[in-house]
Amino acid sequence: MEIEHHKKLSASGALPLVTEASLFLYNANYLSDESIAWAYDDEVICATLNESLIGIMTFIDYDDESQIFIKISYVKFEFRGQGIHGKMYAMLKDIARERGIKYIRSGVHIDNTEMQDHLEKQGRKRCAIIYEDVI
Repeated sequence: MEIEHHKKLSASGALPLVTEASLFLYNANYLSDESIAWAYDDEVICATLNESLIGIMTFIDYDDESQIFIKISYVKFEFRGQGIHGKMYAMLKDIARERGIKYIRSGVHIDNTEMQDHLEKQGRKRCAIIYEDVI
C-alpha cells in the first residue's frame, strides 16, 4: 500500500492521514514517547509512525450476516508487543458496534501459535476448523 501524507483538513474537518482508500486521522500520540497516527475507512485500519506504515488491519462487513471478517492483520515485527494490534482491534470493535454487528471473526494459520495465544488473551474464542484441498 503506497501512503501519501497531507496536512490540509478534509471537508468533514478531519485531518487526512493518507489519501489512498480515504483514510482519516482517528487518534494520535497513542504510545507515550512515539507519535503514532491511527486511521480507518470502511475496510481498513492502519497505524503509521514517521510516515511509515507499521500496522494494518483489513476487513469485510458481510451485510447479510451481521459479522465482520478480518482479512489481514499485521504489525511490523519491531512494533509488536506495544499494543498496536490491540488498538486496531479496539477500533474495529467500535466500528462493528456502530454498524450493529454482532460478531468479529478471523482466521489464523495453524502454525501461528503466537497469534492464537494473543487472540485468546483478548478473550476471543475458537469457532471453526478450516480444511483446504490443494489443486
